[in-house]
Amino acid sequence: MSEGAVKLVKKAGGSIIDHKPVFSSNSKILYVGCGPVLRLFSTDTGEHLQDVEISAIAVDKPEGSIVDIYLHPFDKTVLIMCFEEGRVIAWSSETNTVVHSMVLNISKDRVARMKLHVVNEETEAFDIIIGSKKAKHDTVRLSIFEYATGIRKCEIPKRIRCDKSRPFVCVVCHPEKECVAVGDSSGRILLYYDFLRENKKSPYSVYHWHTLPTNDVVFTTTGNIFYSGGNEHVLVKWTVDAPDVRHFLPRLSSPIVHLTCSTDSRLVAVSTLDNAILIVNSHNKLQCTLQQFTWGFVSVPGQRLFPSGLVIDYRSNCIVMNGKPGHIQFYSPQYLSLIYNMDIVCQNYVTQERSKHISNAEVVAIELSSDGIWLATVQMRDDPEFYTDTQLKFWLFDRKSQTYKFTSCVILQHSVSKLCFQPLNEDSTKDDITEYVFATLCSDKKFRLWNCEYSFKSASARWNCFSIGYYRDHSLHDLSFSGDGSLLGAAFGPCLTLWDSETHSMKCSLSKGPEPLRQVVFANGDSSFISVVATNSTMYAWNLLSLTLLWSVELTTSFIVADPRSEHIAAFTPANSLFIYKASSANHIYEQKELCENNVTILSGIFFPLSNDIAIQTTNPKASWLLSSSLYFFTSSQELMAFEFQSKDTRLADGLTFVSEKAAATPFKTLMATQTASAVEKKEIKTYLQLGVPWAQTISQFVNSPAHAMPPVHLLCESFLQSLVLSNRLELREEKEGCAVDDTPSLRRLWFRG
Repeated sequence: MSEGAVKLVKKAGGSIIDHKPVFSSNSKILYVGCGPVLRLFSTDTGEHLQDVEISAIAVDKPEGSIVDIYLHPFDKTVLIMCFEEGRVIAWSSETNTVVHSMVLNISKDRVARMKLHVVNEETEAFDIIIGSKKAKHDTVRLSIFEYATGIRKCEIPKRIRCDKSRPFVCVVCHPEKECVAVGDSSGRILLYYDFLRENKKSPYSVYHWHTLPTNDVVFTTTGNIFYSGGNEHVLVKWTVDAPDVRHFLPRLSSPIVHLTCSTDSRLVAVSTLDNAILIVNSHNKLQCTLQQFTWGFVSVPGQRLFPSGLVIDYRSNCIVMNGKPGHIQFYSPQYLSLIYNMDIVCQNYVTQERSKHISNAEVVAIELSSDGIWLATVQMRDDPEFYTDTQLKFWLFDRKSQTYKFTSCVILQHSVSKLCFQPLNEDSTKDDITEYVFATLCSDKKFRLWNCEYSFKSASARWNCFSIGYYRDHSLHDLSFSGDGSLLGAAFGPCLTLWDSETHSMKCSLSKGPEPLRQVVFANGDSSFISVVATNSTMYAWNLLSLTLLWSVELTTSFIVADPRSEHIAAFTPANSLFIYKASSANHIYEQKELCENNVTILSGIFFPLSNDIAIQTTNPKASWLLSSSLYFFTSSQELMAFEFQSKDTRLADGLTFVSEKAAATPFKTLMATQTASAVEKKEIKTYLQLGVPWAQTISQFVNSPAHAMPPVHLLCESFLQSLVLSNRLELREEKEGCAVDDTPSLRRLWFRG
């Protein structure tokens, strides 16, 4: 790719919960497979330490994603990884090199799971148990391969029949005994003993607390304790010999997917459905959270994923979007990190039941003012048995606490699908909260305008609806403010209606045909007088000065996005294609198809303005649309992608050191030497504890004396300063007496030996 060309990069997302993570031998580092990349996290701080691309250091490039990771049974500095295609790679964490690689003969199957089995400890021989299956088949075939040669030894024919009404969900082996723990769909955990003996029914014991399916079970190293988790958002700690003794860690962020225990049984890694890994200690206390981007999940069929789309917070330069249920998240594209999650609904999440879907309140719309002072959210709880609860909430940013504080709530009788803040004028005063105007797109074919008022009685701000707009009983599909905030464009049926923001009256109505409008945006920059609208099959532009049709193209779009700093318009199609237009021309200047896989759809997109101190120059006309902003879009696979410039500079610097197990679990430890030596003699520093305000009596006498009775100031300076200085005689007297000296008003100080 040439210099100045456009490149598509992944900014966030990527699953870290598809497979179980693995602790290092000292439990300081957690190894996580994220696609074809191995990620290293600190278990003390939760920091992301480093990414290891196995394909970049392996001679034989593996294909597909990492399926399973295990520590080498006899060399704890080596990790054994298995890829989907059947390639097994042993990677050294000390040297960052591949020490062993082989391809298993699994025909055209894809590897689903891998397990290690020690055969002989004296010769350090062990086997690899592979669970593989063909595409679009549920039948899993278990095979045993020799690690040293990769030769298939046999297949495992032994099976345990399960109850058809309670199918198995997870299976795990006991570390010491001939025992298998099985979790079923009813929430039970069954411990089968002596299951390898043929022609004999295996005895079992039942442990039951979960009401929903038990997603995973893990034993500690000794096997006397095991953990379980499911969709109740609760981690349960069991004692094998005492089924009635249970310890709980409730109210986790989302359902539990995987569980992993460290070799010293001190830590447990809990993988949750919101793409997070929680590190829990042996006392069932949360130690840290490993999360770079919060996933959303659909608990009730029919719910939309990330319904609020992408919104820019210009105050913190973050992208705001849905997070875990009832929350929104602030993500920084600059630092590629999650800043924080904000609870909007302020309600406990109610988990699902076996035979009934439970509805929880979800955030369906988000909008921030152009200065980031006001945040507006819409939450909705759609319960088909009772009623739909819709609440419009307003949040004011508090500069002291650096957080948004709830100010007012409006209970709506109709649903709201979009929110819009009127852009502030350059002459607006940020301290005047009454200058903000807000618009809501409602399901009753109307839009409502809101303004902020200050209540002196309650000493707080409140929002009132002061205007309602509608047109010919047409359905309202979209609305948007112009860049300067002087016009409000509303798409009523096939008509684009323009409304004056000051008088709140309709100025004109523009229409091209009977097809309803789906979206309306205003261009910016040199084309701020142009409005671009889209229907199901056509996209066209209106000149708002002459009220004439400027251009029209036949294009089926999913949504269109306007750049706030230029005249460029981005159009995304259902076929995952992108077209970039100038608002003044019908010819697109950039096109890229197949932005993601066929089974993935693009949910939302936004132009993110570049910082003013970033100067970008390019001679490539196809990349000129990225001079002022970067284009971000979000996919149904929950990945945040961005279009950026391709630069010759690369961040894969030679000075980047690899983090091994011997290194500390923080990035700063890599800057410190492993051994230090010094010939400087260390001196013991004596410290003192000071009580009271020094020289308070002297200063008080000096300030409170009558001015007419005081001598000239130049005569007082020397004596005043001498009274504030401790003499060497006082210090020698302290050391001689070896005790504290009570500072009388003449000494003006009190010291205690440290």
